[in-house]
Amino acid sequence: MLLAALAPFAGPWLDAPAIGCAKTRLVGRYQPVEDRVGASRPLFHGKVKAGAVVRTRTGVSPVFVSPGHLMDTPGAVRLVLAMTAGFRQPEPLRQAHLAANGLRRRVRESIQRGYGLDLVVEKLKDLVQP
Repeated sequence: MLLAALAPFAGPWLDAPAIGCAKTRLVGRYQPVEDRVGASRPLFHGKVKAGAVVRTRTGVSPVFVSPGHLMDTPGAVRLVLAMTAGFRQPEPLRQAHLAANGLRRRVRESIQRGYGLDLVVEKLKDLVQP
């Protein structure tokens, strides 16, 4: 059962394993997670185990992990922990956030400089398309 994010819906289309990982809880309840890297607790939605709450770094909030296509919860947790590289989020998710924030900053700057919306859209297309 997928309850963390929308990204794992790509798994069935690609026929590839997929997981969900979020910084905030979408649904469910859980017990507090020990403050050590690798600690986890089950995440329940009603009586159904929907995923896990995982500590990827000490001293920071845990992330919420759910299995997607062709994955189970323990495998999804192992992958998230393997991809964190000292950060709270797995590296692919962290890079996506950095890229999105960069685009958002460029759009704001373009609007503040007085560019019309049509020009902002064209600039965005240039950034997205190689």
